[in-house]
Amino acid sequence: MDTFKKLQEQFPSIDHWMIGRSLIASPFLPNMIKNNSTEYPKNRFDIFEEFHHQIFEQYAATLYGSTPIKMKMLGFWEYFSKSFSNPQKTYKKIKKAKDVKACKIAVREIIKEAKGDYKTFFYFNLNFISTGKWSEDSPNSINTFPEIYSMVFLV
Repeated sequence: MDTFKKLQEQFPSIDHWMIGRSLIASPFLPNMIKNNSTEYPKNRFDIFEEFHHQIFEQYAATLYGSTPIKMKMLGFWEYFSKSFSNPQKTYKKIKKAKDVKACKIAVREIIKEAKGDYKTFFYFNLNFISTGKWSEDSPNSINTFPEIYSMVFLV
């Protein structure tokens, strides 16, 4: 939030911001900005799991075969993994999955681990937007689910 606030001060005439791919890494980010909040909803893991499930099912309904689905989801996990306490390990679990079933199992394991490690889940700040580097200063949060589905927000 600090970086976002600095950018707002630096460019006071801008009242709409494009988040872009940073939203994939932190789907709770738009509400965090909108509500000026750093608190996650209590059911954040369930929300993320449902968010992931919706994306997964949409691809499963339109793509044929396990490999195309896995490859599409792998692209998302390049970003999702940055929000977990051990991005390399998280991404590797998804990458090692040989098929859709193994991918679903890996996602369940990742979410289960994150629930046990809630303080490090979705560590993210807006420093990425201005510097292109991920930071793990503080946990950020958002409150509502419907806004997660859009990939670009005007806040």
